[in-house]
Amino acid sequence: HRDPPNRWTSVGSTTATDEVVLDLGVARRVHTAKLYFLDDGEKVVPPREYSLETWRDGRWVPLADQQRSPQMPTGRRANIVRFPEQDVVRLRAVFTHA
Repeated sequence: HRDPPNRWTSVGSTTATDEVVLDLGVARRVHTAKLYFLDDGEKVVPPREYSLETWRDGRWVPLADQQRSPQMPTGRRANIVRFPEQDVVRLRAVFTHA
């Protein structure tokens, strides 16, 4: 959907990166994340790159062994990230703007 009713964008951000944190409240076994980047072909475009991290031992650490499809962030479709199954309480996506 080009303009979904529940969305977040970084349009107007004055920083090189922005982030979104998903707090599951309790540990859940997770092995896949799917990100859907909006792309209106004008101001709202996919990030240049992104990283996925989990909260562990009081700090953010990258999820190990990420396998991405597609490799580069792409709008209007699922960006699927697979990684070894692990307990996750918080997941953070850090976006570097295009």
